[in-house]
Amino acid sequence: MPVGARRMSSWRSGLGVCALLIAGAIALGGTVDATAQSDPPATAEFVATPVFTFQLIGGAGSNASIVTGGRVTFSNEPGGSAEAHDVAFVQPGVACVQTLGGTSPDPWKFPIPPSQADWTGECTFSQAGVYPYVCTLHEEGMKGNITVTDSASTAPPPGGTTPPGGSSPPPPAGAPAPPPPPAGAIAATPLAVKVSAVQIGTTVRGTISGAKGSRRATIKVTAKRGAVRAAGTRTAAISVGRRNATTTKSGSLLFSVGLNAKARAAIARRGRLAVSVRVAVAPVTGATKTRIFRVDVRSGRAR
Repeated sequence: MPVGARRMSSWRSGLGVCALLIAGAIALGGTVDATAQSDPPATAEFVATPVFTFQLIGGAGSNASIVTGGRVTFSNEPGGSAEAHDVAFVQPGVACVQTLGGTSPDPWKFPIPPSQADWTGECTFSQAGVYPYVCTLHEEGMKGNITVTDSASTAPPPGGTTPPGGSSPPPPAGAPAPPPPPAGAIAATPLAVKVSAVQIGTTVRGTISGAKGSRRATIKVTAKRGAVRAAGTRTAAISVGRRNATTTKSGSLLFSVGLNAKARAAIARRGRLAVSVRVAVAPVTGATKTRIFRVDVRSGRAR
C-alpha cells in the first residue's frame, strides 16, 4: 500500500476510535459539555462622550455585564466636558465612591452637583440583578444597564441534581413541612424611597425601588410660606414643586422635581431653601405608602 494511502487509513482509524470512546462515555452516563461558558468579567469601564452617551471602553454601547462583587468605573470626558454630567443608580445593591474630582455623600450618585470637570467614580455590586443608571441631566441618551450575574462556581446546582458531597440533610424528626406558597404568590420586596438630605441646584431628585409592578407615584415638594415670601396666611407651607410618575415593571423609578419660580428666587436670595418632600406610592392593590423627607436645597455657589 502506498505511503499516502496508509496515512489516510490511519487517520480514518483514529476517527473511528475517538467516536467509539465518546459513544462509550455517553453510554456509561457521561456527558460532553459543548456549551460551557466562562463567567462575565469582574470589571467594566465607561466614559461620558461629547454626543451625550456613556461609552463602554473596549466594547460597544452603554450596557455591560459583570460578575457579582465586580466593579464598574465611570469617568467624564478626559480634560472635562462642555456639559455637566453625573451618574445615578435607582436601586439597592450598588455602592459607589467618587475617586476623582471631589467626593459624593450619596452612595448611588456622583458627582454632586453634576460637573463639567474631570471626575471618576467606582461602583461595586453585591447581588445579582439588572441595575439601570442614568445621567440625571441628560436622561434620554445617557443611560444604560449593568447586568450582574453570580459566578458559575458559586451558582446553585441545576434542578434535580445532587449537590457535591451527597444529598441535602433531611429535616429534624417531627418537624412540620413548610406550607406551600399560595398559588400565584410573589415574594414581597420592601418599598425603598431615597432622597438625599442635601441637594444642589433647583431640582429635587430621588429614587424609588421595590414597588414591584407598575405603580403610580406622586412627589410633592413644599416650603414654608415665609421662606419664599408668598402672600396669604391660610397655610404655613405652600407647594413649590410636584410630579406624577409611574414606576417601571421592575418597581424602580428615578424622579426629579423642578422647583417653581418662587422657590428658585428664594434660593437665589439666600443660597438655600429648606423643603419637605412627600413621596406617595399607590400600588396596584392595597394602601398607598407615603414617605416624607426634609431636604436642604442649596445653590452651590460660593458664599
